[in-house]
Amino acid sequence: EPKSLQLAEIGKWQTHLIAENIGRCLLKAHNEKAFYYVDKSDTNNLMICKYSKGGVQLDGVGLQLGNNETNEKLFPVLKGSEDFCITPEGNFIMGKENSLYMLNPSIKIWTVLADIKNDGIKGITRVAISPDGKRLAIVAKE
Repeated sequence: EPKSLQLAEIGKWQTHLIAENIGRCLLKAHNEKAFYYVDKSDTNNLMICKYSKGGVQLDGVGLQLGNNETNEKLFPVLKGSEDFCITPEGNFIMGKENSLYMLNPSIKIWTVLADIKNDGIKGITRVAISPDGKRLAIVAKE
């Protein structure tokens, strides 16, 4: 059964459906009341999405006030991948096969960050980055 993304407020017994058929990666946005997830509703075009609610925020869409809710599709994931991490500068990193890729949200193009095939690493499935952006961890098949 596909996973759904639900928002629940502490102390209340109600949930609010945000999205259906999401991926396993869910990350808090740096310095704002928002988070990112992968929308898998279109199996041919998985998308990284951003959800935000409440507070005062200024982002690429404009000023968000109070309890406003935004849920926007930002850009597609790398084909065959779904896990990502976000650098302190706000760039997205994904792994695929034996390469790491980075996307600057203002440009929206995945570019090769590193090819690690000579290190004997193949089949990258997950990535994580330290809060200071100095260390990157990967999970791979080999």
